Amino acid sequence: MKCGVCGVEEAREPDRVCLCCQAGRPVNERAKPIDGPIVVLEMIAKDMAADAENFDGKEFNGKNVATYFGNHGAAIAALANIIKEHLLKEEATHD
Repeated sequence: MKCGVCGVEEAREPDRVCLCCQAGRPVNERAKPIDGPIVVLEMIAKDMAADAENFDGKEFNGKNVATYFGNHGAAIAALANIIKEHLLKEEATHD
């Protein structure tokens, strides 16, 4: 999905903002390499805590379950991408 602010393909849901926009970074000042993963991890933790709070007590139906699992799937994908980038960088430095 595209960010509702800068149009970058990073937002999980329509009209959500990307991680750099959430962190208050202008589009032309993307995160530094070390800041990127840290910002993503902070956002994932914040999103997961908010989801747990927002879905607590909601009706147990297909729509709510699918949304909740979709959010977690996106978080897992973001974590996997961070790990992949780290491993590729490590591999490149040892070649």
